[in-house]
Amino acid sequence: MIDNKKIKHSNEHLIAVMIHIFCKNKHSLDFCKCKECNDLLMYAIEQSNKCKWNKNYKIQPTCSQCSIHCYKPEYKEQIKKVMRYSGPRVFFYHPVLTLWYLKKKFRYWIFKEMGLSGESI
Repeated sequence: MIDNKKIKHSNEHLIAVMIHIFCKNKHSLDFCKCKECNDLLMYAIEQSNKCKWNKNYKIQPTCSQCSIHCYKPEYKEQIKKVMRYSGPRVFFYHPVLTLWYLKKKFRYWIFKEMGLSGESI
């Protein structure tokens, strides 16, 4: 499936944790057995790997800050449900990952307010 060593403290790790929390609490299934959630995770990782921000910029926006929305409508609705449910709960499961995400979000916001682009750093 996914090499966990490569995705520590990354967007992919965060979305995997959020989908896992959602699936565990909403579907009451073992995460590995839920086809719907596994498909969503694979799609999210695929989209993350295609993201122009991952390759070209040192300071990257979070998906919620991004001006380009790259998810297909059906996946976009699914990921919104997952994020609305898991977002407030992820801190209790992975506080360090949550702090990493907030730091990333705040850092991008500061650079945007200063009028800098992510590639100028």
